[in-house]
Amino acid sequence: MNFYIYEQDKHTIFYCKEIINKVFFSRNLSYQVFEEKEFHPHLDDKNKVILIDPTMDNAETFIKELRESGDYHTPIICLLSEKDMLYYIEHNCSLWFSTLCIKNKEFEEQLKIRLLHIIQFFCTQPSLSLYQEGELFKVPYQDILYIEKELHSNQCLVVTLHNRFSIRSSVKKMEDDLKDVSFFFKCHQSCIINLQNVIRIDFSSNKIYFENEALSLLSRSKRKELKMKYKLYHS
Repeated sequence: MNFYIYEQDKHTIFYCKEIINKVFFSRNLSYQVFEEKEFHPHLDDKNKVILIDPTMDNAETFIKELRESGDYHTPIICLLSEKDMLYYIEHNCSLWFSTLCIKNKEFEEQLKIRLLHIIQFFCTQPSLSLYQEGELFKVPYQDILYIEKELHSNQCLVVTLHNRFSIRSSVKKMEDDLKDVSFFFKCHQSCIINLQNVIRIDFSSNKIYFENEALSLLSRSKRKELKMKYKLYHS
């Protein structure tokens, strides 16, 4: 796990690094801490945590652009003075993971609690992080039925065993996020399915059946590969 600290105050940087070291070193977890001089989203880093002073020039724009790029899973901890804390609590738009007052005597304990939540967030069962209407959800891979592009929209619909999530993302972005998970299969340019949850496939009608759900998105070019993979997971 990588921590990126965007902060100008050297004392605050030192204090944050000290707390991170206490929490992670004692648990024998692999991590690195970087002091960032310029705003960089590190989009290829899927296991990152950002600590940032949102009052820095262009910091709010950086956070907004990071979220709008489709990165809704990265925890962002905003480091604020007591005066700024009141403003950001009143005006924040659910863009941030949490806000902490750096002058508060409970800062160390509060940051430790956030870090423990982050450890749990990244180290529990494999999940897809979804950001919908200002809330962050973790959906276990095994619960996902399929992911489909919504018509006339830049949204994707993620259908699970128990819920439906409409998120701002593309099927291509979701495919990239899930490329290392072997049981997800892109059966159509607009759809990704979870082979573990497919009950039956009717290749004559190009219909894919799940529990209480059916889907009619199957490209001809994908039929042969899907037959092979479906047999592999259901043999």
